[in-house]
Amino acid sequence: MLPTCSPLARDDIYYKHKQGRRETQVHLSDSCGVPRARNLAQRLARVKGTAGGRIYINEQCEFFDPATNIYLGSIEDDPWFPPPDVPGRP
Repeated sequence: MLPTCSPLARDDIYYKHKQGRRETQVHLSDSCGVPRARNLAQRLARVKGTAGGRIYINEQCEFFDPATNIYLGSIEDDPWFPPPDVPGRP
């Protein structure tokens, strides 16, 4: 499974990135714009509910709710986060 994310009030998706003692939130809208991030967050919220919460995306780009193991759909043509910079990895 890949990064854990959460819909935020149906407007955006983010994940938390820890580096040492510093923790930041990385928002999908920062890399693809607010309208595209909102569209994906709203699509996921239609299945998951408006309260938000964690989601997982697997290697086949399929979304799941980890608490209930409910399938939330495929990423299809929706935007996603760019791959992280990992030292020593191309």
